[in-house]
Amino acid sequence: MPLNNIPIRKKVMGSILLTSVVVVVLLQTAFFAFDLIALRDLSERQLITIGAVTAVDARDALASADAERGAELLAALSTSPHMVRAAIFDDAGHLFARYPNHAADNQFPPMPDSDGYRFIGATLVGVQPIGAASHRLGTLLLEYDSSAALLDRFWSSLRLSAIATVLVLLVAYWLSRAAQRQISRPVVALANTVADIATRQDFSVRAVSRGSDEIGELTAGFNVMLDVIEAREFALGQSDLRYRATLDRLLEGCQIIGRDWRYVYVNDTAARQVRRTRFDEFARARKNDRPTINRTLE
Repeated sequence: MPLNNIPIRKKVMGSILLTSVVVVVLLQTAFFAFDLIALRDLSERQLITIGAVTAVDARDALASADAERGAELLAALSTSPHMVRAAIFDDAGHLFARYPNHAADNQFPPMPDSDGYRFIGATLVGVQPIGAASHRLGTLLLEYDSSAALLDRFWSSLRLSAIATVLVLLVAYWLSRAAQRQISRPVVALANTVADIATRQDFSVRAVSRGSDEIGELTAGFNVMLDVIEAREFALGQSDLRYRATLDRLLEGCQIIGRDWRYVYVNDTAARQVRRTRFDEFARARKNDRPTINRTLE
């Protein structure tokens, strides 16, 4: 349906509700983007902490070549549900311990060349040296799947967003109802006044002004226009009365015929002549194609 055919009340409410929805969506999108960045930073800090603690504990296992102890250290990482894999490499680059313990060797990459923490897609990869810089005992590799954490946070944020959107829409709906009354009521009242005048042709009716804003000025201007029209209608009526009174005082009969050849006006003298002579000659002259005064007056 074209907007021109929608009532102004619905336009006002629809505009307010649509604006509220757009604002909520934009705010939620900005919030989720900020939350995504904050979650990535938090995941990186957490993994750095885990890597630092695990690297300290793994020094003794590497120093004593206790692979079973190293496997136990990595098995403790199972408490982090998003940890994909972890590995300890000795100083020669050989796989010393792994997590999960049952994973095959080909599921682990070779020992990384550079240390640090970085995102590769949605996976956070951490490479932590084990031992002092002057005497490096090995390397700890950690791979953390941040996509699962992001997905969990997304669904949690989505539920909160849905609740917030519903609450905002409810508040916006009640506010829009109050606002549309203030905005549309004067316009609707003015439209009803116009319809009433057009139906009854009564130019004495006036629209009620409900304020001094643009709609109030429009209503005041409309009432001024009605004053001018009413004054002109009154003057025209008085002129018509004087005109008819002048014709009625004529001693001769006067008839006014419209474009459709029907009589518009007959003065008193002509009416008396109709009752006395019935306009026989006039009727004979217009017998075939013109209405007679008798038929018109009947």
